[in-house]
Amino acid sequence: MFDTPKLKDRLKKTYEWVDSGVNRALDLGGELSEIGHLPGELVKKCKQVYVVNIEKGSLGAIKKTIGRKVHLILADAQNLPFVEASFDLIIMNDVIEHLSDDKSAFRELKRLLIPGGVIIISVPHRGIFTFLDPMNVKVDFYSIYNTFLKMISIFKRNRIEIHKRNISLRHRHYTLKELELLLLDEFTIKKVWRGGCLLYPFSNLILNILEKINFFFFIQKLMRMFMNIDFMIPYGRLSYNMVIFAKKKTSSLKIEL
Repeated sequence: MFDTPKLKDRLKKTYEWVDSGVNRALDLGGELSEIGHLPGELVKKCKQVYVVNIEKGSLGAIKKTIGRKVHLILADAQNLPFVEASFDLIIMNDVIEHLSDDKSAFRELKRLLIPGGVIIISVPHRGIFTFLDPMNVKVDFYSIYNTFLKMISIFKRNRIEIHKRNISLRHRHYTLKELELLLLDEFTIKKVWRGGCLLYPFSNLILNILEKINFFFFIQKLMRMFMNIDFMIPYGRLSYNMVIFAKKKTSSLKIEL
């Protein structure tokens, strides 16, 4: 049985913004992670919770943890098997930056939300230390990164697997203005959180390396603690992370007399 950790970081902020009594909620890309189990917490505030993920393993882990309390759907975020206006709340944590077509994903959000419905989205923010994003470091500094891993592997019994350079793994980082453009005029952004600066991406980069070599567990816990603390500090435009809360506008019909 998976031990559900306390919500931290962007998941904590997301959950704080969810109102109690939501009828139908959709968690796009929902999964179990080191910073918390959001689907398991959403069932406390929402009457029905749907989780969509493109990976069977992630859905399987959720099923083992909370069973039938949530509806699990294997699907792509850019082509979802739901009718129009199906949800009151849609959550996307760390999803948009992975998609090949973010515009298509936002069209799906607009289609699936009821008028007045809410979306909560977290993305990497294009701040001052964007270049320290671990996924982008692996691509942009591929040779240096893998040479470092090979050097470390000398001190381990099992050699570290070195993957080929994959440009598609790069994370897109967004400004608030870019998200506003993706939402167009159909949504009104009500809340914005931008937090984390140098300590967050630097700790995350170290954490990725340590997890790769499966070593120094106590340092891994320390890095996660640094990330959580740094995330809660609002650095504004310098920030590495961004979470937004937006409402879909209700259409107003003009009646001519």
